[in-house]
Amino acid sequence: MKERDGGTITAEGVYTAPSQQGTYHVIATSSADPSQTAQATVSVIVPTPTPLRFSLSVSPAEAVLVPGAKQEFRATLTGISDTRVEWRVPGTRVPVQTADTPVTFTASQVGEYTVRVTSVADLDKWAEAKVKVVPGVWVRVDKKETTSPNVGRGMPDPAGSVSLAAGSTTASNQTGPVVSTWRLTWTEPPASLAVGQKFSGSVSVGDDESAYDDEKTEQFPSGSSSIQMRQGGKILHNALASAGRSLHGDYPFDASASQSFEFTVPPGRADGPPLEIVANVTAGVYVNEERLGGLEGQTQMRGAVVYTYELRAQ
Repeated sequence: MKERDGGTITAEGVYTAPSQQGTYHVIATSSADPSQTAQATVSVIVPTPTPLRFSLSVSPAEAVLVPGAKQEFRATLTGISDTRVEWRVPGTRVPVQTADTPVTFTASQVGEYTVRVTSVADLDKWAEAKVKVVPGVWVRVDKKETTSPNVGRGMPDPAGSVSLAAGSTTASNQTGPVVSTWRLTWTEPPASLAVGQKFSGSVSVGDDESAYDDEKTEQFPSGSSSIQMRQGGKILHNALASAGRSLHGDYPFDASASQSFEFTVPPGRADGPPLEIVANVTAGVYVNEERLGGLEGQTQMRGAVVYTYELRAQ
């Protein structure tokens, strides 16, 4: 060989090319007459590796989530025997695994994120999914109505009722000679509430010809209407309108009352407690035994409408 690293050749003339691409020269010399030589030129070409022909994708390619929500992603790898992949999932450390093993992204803070999967066999082969975490919208999923009496010690069950309707109700209570009947209204909450939105309206209570004697301060018909926004058992906002006769002192009978409100819709998490808007209504009676047949105490007819909301991405 003319070149030091030009490969090797046996006495039988079998040439082995070097690993490096280039032009090399093989020289043959006569053993009988060393002055006689011949030369052959050899071109060594290192072939370009054939790229791996396979496809890699991730599903879903896009996702919109609210904080606390989870999304599973799967990789599809075809055309190659080595199915190992490496995932990059924000907030999660994922070891190398096969493509048929899914990964889970858990939404935390509002923002935009990227989930990437890469082939271990070819690090230039990858696929991505885009994730957007949004504040979300509270969507009403349930509406429940309840009514119940609340009886003070030594008092009989009141004869009355609470007729609940959307945004308006009538509550009545008769205890002994006292009748307490009220018209109660509130602003009906909408089917959905965006985080940060202002939910505003009013609650009111009005006397509906309660039977009372203005000369007898021992008779105390009363009514109230309220609306609350609650989350996880905590009252975030509350508006109350109450009317009737005061339980203490000789005050005039207030036949009606109203209260306006403006609540800010709070953020939430898909894995957190639901949001509740609760409308409460009450017709009450307080009587004193000295004037009214031996009765003393308080009774109430109560009703409530509970609107339950869950956080959604839409």
